Amino acid sequence: MKWLREQFENLPVSGQWHALARANLRDELFSIQNTLVENILQEQGKRQDAVPRWISNRQSDVDKVVAMLSDMVNLPAMDYATASVAVRSLGALVLASSK
Repeated sequence: MKWLREQFENLPVSGQWHALARANLRDELFSIQNTLVENILQEQGKRQDAVPRWISNRQSDVDKVVAMLSDMVNLPAMDYATASVAVRSLGALVLASSK
């Protein structure tokens, strides 16, 4: 998620609405990351292998998000629409994991 945060920081800002959109994307990503950590800890506890076990329990969902992010890495530049898709997909993964 570090790469994604960096991409958000590099989004061009031309005016108030871009600034607000970028801040919202950044805030939503932080919220998703926090919820993801909480979900993993709640499900797996503080085991050393908590993250790999969590991933293995949701491998197909995680693979879809990883493939999407891998495609994004190869783009020449991030834009607001692509960033929104990334946040939405990560949010859907977290939502599905909390069921």
